[in-house]
Amino acid sequence: MLMAQRLAMLFPGQGTQSPGMGEPFLSTPEFSLARKAGEILNLDAEKLLCDTSEGALSSTHDAQLAILITSLMSYETLQATGNIPECFVGHSLGQVSALICAGVLDFEEGLVFASRRAQATQKCADTHGGAMAALLGADNESAQSLCDAYPELWIANDNAPGQIVIAGNSESIGKACEKARDFGIKKAVLLPVNGAFHTPYMADAVTELAGVLDTMSFRDPACAVISNDDGQAYTDASIWKDKLSIHVARPVLWRDCMDAVAASAPELAYEVGHGSTLAGLAKRCTPDLEVRSWYTGESDG
Repeated sequence: MLMAQRLAMLFPGQGTQSPGMGEPFLSTPEFSLARKAGEILNLDAEKLLCDTSEGALSSTHDAQLAILITSLMSYETLQATGNIPECFVGHSLGQVSALICAGVLDFEEGLVFASRRAQATQKCADTHGGAMAALLGADNESAQSLCDAYPELWIANDNAPGQIVIAGNSESIGKACEKARDFGIKKAVLLPVNGAFHTPYMADAVTELAGVLDTMSFRDPACAVISNDDGQAYTDASIWKDKLSIHVARPVLWRDCMDAVAASAPELAYEVGHGSTLAGLAKRCTPDLEVRSWYTGESDG
């Protein structure tokens, strides 16, 4: 039994995937969730989650589903500890994981929405192109000035002090990376993605997902869920019908999200899922909040 009574739940997004990431769950009771997901989405869950061959999880769709399903299995093991969360929050795709675990979306509708979300955003990326770059040592002012200097560039993620992601026109991203130091930015790193996610390049996906969300049911969460687009905590289910569509074309304000987590005064936060990306960001956003990684039923410290 975990000692903390007030817990925050953080769910990771795309970029945290690794081929074979579901293999540790294969012989556990929680893998029944993966098999159920496979039946719902008509896919081979064991291959999706346990294949370690070259090219596994190379598509946006497969990577996002693998992250979502492993996060849900991880949360299942954490629920067995009997602790009650104080709040839920997820980074980009992780917001869908958070909403399923908070009870806003049921398992099947959440899975189907995640699948459609991945398909719709990838379609936008295929149609409009685009690229993304991480700016290290940047603040919002310098990042915005860099974006303003080149056509069709936007801030896509405000992840932590000194780490901002920009996205947009591929040619502009290349030029921005070359000139970042001129704007007082320590370093710009091109990210290995083909698309400009969380920018206006995803506008077509907003329209498509709004139609999907019209057919879905939403329930009030077990406790507050913090929204990526404004960093505010919500206990009303009705707001998510709009937020889940516009979210794909708006920046992820993760620093604001972590401020909201800290304001809920948890004793401890868990990054529920594969990797420790969010735990690393938390050290920079909310250094007084202890964040541990939780994956297969054990805390990783």
